[in-house]
Amino acid sequence: SNTSHQDFHLFYGDNGMPVH
Repeated sequence: SNTSHQDFHLFYGDNGMPVH
């Protein structure tokens, strides 16, 4: 349940922008 920062990179990437 520690996917807070991981989910951020998965969805927003390194630039903090939505990868979708």
